[in-house]
Amino acid sequence: MIPATQLVKSDLLEVWMTILRNRVSSPSSYRGALRNVSFHLFCVALKEFPVAPYSVNTSLDEVYEGRVFAKPLACATIFPSGLVMDEALRLLLPETRSYQIVMYPEVGTSRPLLGLNVLPKDCSKYVWLVADPACATGGLAVATIKALFSRGAGDIRYVCVVAAPEGLQALRNEFGSRDLKVFTAAIDRGLTDGSGNVPSGYIVPGFGDVGDRQFGTGDAYDGDDGTLKGFYRGTGVGLNISEMG
Repeated sequence: MIPATQLVKSDLLEVWMTILRNRVSSPSSYRGALRNVSFHLFCVALKEFPVAPYSVNTSLDEVYEGRVFAKPLACATIFPSGLVMDEALRLLLPETRSYQIVMYPEVGTSRPLLGLNVLPKDCSKYVWLVADPACATGGLAVATIKALFSRGAGDIRYVCVVAAPEGLQALRNEFGSRDLKVFTAAIDRGLTDGSGNVPSGYIVPGFGDVGDRQFGTGDAYDGDDGTLKGFYRGTGVGLNISEMG
């Protein structure tokens, strides 16, 4: 079984995607567009969510035969780039359990490792969303989803705003036989190869460095080695997206 990938398209989404891709969009405009796209993608991802019958009494004391989720929902959010996506999900479903996922590169290989793992020991009782704005090489997504599967997660829905073919292929290679669904608003041409002034591993045409652009923290790549500072500036922490994205 190949993980099902749903490319979500609409004219309204394209309006928001244009704001995201515009290099001169302000941080507030960027955050607003990212929140709106994420909200839309979550609605699509949850369209076929398992539900169960549930009766309630209305204000006029009439019985209404409605629906509730058959299983609780939880979300693993890639920190910090997924914070606005997490905000969008909380607007949609305020009671959703949210777990922030922090990665760091393994010394010598830059393989993404879980730096902060607050996932529950038993993930089997939830339907899981994974919120990750950009699927570039797929490294962060693969590491996060592997952590969920290793703790018993079954139904996982990976939601990203923009994906590169390389990242989607990494998901197929790793999870071809697992219950994984992918939802994205765009599948772009590919990744930068490190030539010119841009480090390797950025999605083309992409929508910039999400962490920097949503928080207005300035230049996305501060060094010649492709190490991202931006949001982490002053903390001594850098993530190499060419290996991890």
